[in-house]
Amino acid sequence: MIQMKTKPLHRSVSTGYLPRVNLTVTLVNVDYYGLNGQIVEFYINRKTNKLVLAVQMSNIVSFVRPAYFRFHRRAQEPIVRSTPARVQFAITPTIIIPNLNDLRLDRAEIFSYIESPSPITTVNPLAFASTGIDILSLYHGQRDGSNNTDLIETIQNLAELGNNAPQDDTDYIERPCRIFDKNCIRRYFAAHSLCTPKYQAVPEPVYRSQSTFYLPRVNVTVTPIDIYYTGATARIIEFYVNKKTNRLLLAFTFTNFTTSTDNSYFRFNRRGKEPVVTRSSVDVQYISLTATVTIPNLSNLRLDRSEMYLYSEDINPGLRVDLSIFESTELNVQRSLVEFLLRPDVNLQEAFLIDANFYANTYIQQSICDFGLILS
Repeated sequence: MIQMKTKPLHRSVSTGYLPRVNLTVTLVNVDYYGLNGQIVEFYINRKTNKLVLAVQMSNIVSFVRPAYFRFHRRAQEPIVRSTPARVQFAITPTIIIPNLNDLRLDRAEIFSYIESPSPITTVNPLAFASTGIDILSLYHGQRDGSNNTDLIETIQNLAELGNNAPQDDTDYIERPCRIFDKNCIRRYFAAHSLCTPKYQAVPEPVYRSQSTFYLPRVNVTVTPIDIYYTGATARIIEFYVNKKTNRLLLAFTFTNFTTSTDNSYFRFNRRGKEPVVTRSSVDVQYISLTATVTIPNLSNLRLDRSEMYLYSEDINPGLRVDLSIFESTELNVQRSLVEFLLRPDVNLQEAFLIDANFYANTYIQQSICDFGLILS
């Protein structure tokens, strides 16, 4: 039993995404107990010039007041619920710090390994009560990071709307432009923001120097270098403003969208050890991808404060990767191979779609209205 007499570590805001259920959880006013762990590994590696430290924390308890659950939907605003929550679990963070002559924690790599087979989670089930939505069917969406501080007030306001998603009430939804009238949509953006209308198609292929994403199910970090995208010109399928939530929604579909790179580095993270690193070329193809973009504050639309999510209509997107990357005697690499091969659809769900902001911002800024954001 955890002792609650010690002073907890307090965190004002934390946000995480659960891709398997297409759900974003924003924790507000979180108190953590049980962070005094036991060191289980400590060494330096002269060859890699790195320090490794692993700490086992056997009984962490977090109290959240409240937790906001945002259920994302294709071409619609999210449904938002709130509830207090309690989570109890055990983890072993592994910290790897480069440069033994000048150790800096801000340059460290940190990975946590869940030791609890079944973490104990207590949450009010009424937070998942809803009409007009099948929570368990929300499976295929993906999100990218967004500004949590700017979102808190919006999340709270949406949660106060109640349990029946009244933000979908047609009395508050206006469609100032037809979805096939792109010039009207450009004019609307220009009139309600500081962006400059753009009238060209997205030049292809779109080049990106680097991206990094994490596959939590197989515990692998992937860093593609010199990436090329095709199919980045989209078809708009929804455009409206919601006067009640004070948000604009734009949704568009990419067809035959592909990503390709000759150099993608796979880092197999290990408990209390440095990662195993391998390299491969990677090609991914989606028959159809839908981006849903919601922007707050109708009087001053700012793309840098938007939320963006991608939905894959493909049951089994095309994926080509060199399986020699898994050729290793390390047990965790072999386990990753089994998990990777069993669910290629989930691999793509957890990985390649998280770059929603890059895909969506590229299309918006080059084909609708340029907000001056630098994409990287």
